[in-house]
Amino acid sequence: EGPTALFTGANHGDEYEGMEAIHRTFEALDPSAMAGTFVAVPVVTIPAYWMACRVNPLDGRNMARVFPGSTDGSASEQLAARLLDRVLRHASLYIDLHSAGRGSHWVTLCGFADYGSQADTASSAARCFGAPVIWEHPHDPESSGRTLNATNDLGIPSLYTEAFGGGHARPEDVDCYTRGLANLLRFLEIAELPAAGLPETYEPVQIRGSGNTDKGLSASTSGLVWLLIEPGDRIQAGQEIGYIRDLEGKIIEQILSPQDAFVVGV
Repeated sequence: EGPTALFTGANHGDEYEGMEAIHRTFEALDPSAMAGTFVAVPVVTIPAYWMACRVNPLDGRNMARVFPGSTDGSASEQLAARLLDRVLRHASLYIDLHSAGRGSHWVTLCGFADYGSQADTASSAARCFGAPVIWEHPHDPESSGRTLNATNDLGIPSLYTEAFGGGHARPEDVDCYTRGLANLLRFLEIAELPAAGLPETYEPVQIRGSGNTDKGLSASTSGLVWLLIEPGDRIQAGQEIGYIRDLEGKIIEQILSPQDAFVVGV
């Protein structure tokens, strides 16, 4: 009896923090003391996990852009459709545990969408999770195919996370995720775990924007990119945020910020 907390990890195969946090949470649970259900899928895209890569190697698709999927589509679309039908639609609250993977570095954050019937609960749950950054997303019709798009459409309060990544899992990020999952189980009144809690001085950085990382800044020419910024920096329009050298060392492009911004990931 009671609500169902649903957690997924390794939607991309090179994102490890959520996997370990799920395992630690599972080990800490006592079913006889629970008032609800805990369901988790530590590794969603198993072929990508074994290859330690972002996309599904069976079809080269990004699992974060194929939902709600199709029962007669590509391998990724079939996986998305099965996951949505068998697992995701049964959640009372859902969180998709991502990180920056091998190719990027990000701030550690918890994000949610601010639209639909799920928005108020998702907003409260995001703060309850306890990440140092909370990212609120307005509706963006060009940013589709995510797990959260599918669960939001079902009215399920839905969150996601990102962390520093880079092909490694920092202990502080695994600890943050483990504490966050315990906080969500407390939020739903399913279980009280030792890891739950927030610092007395918890005041997260709160940002708002579409968050479509497919639209990030890209270099206009080939070369060695040297960045002058880090995740978490605040930058101004026109500020030099990096440069590109050719093989002989000549700087062939200066990269300037097009606007005032908070750097989420590089």
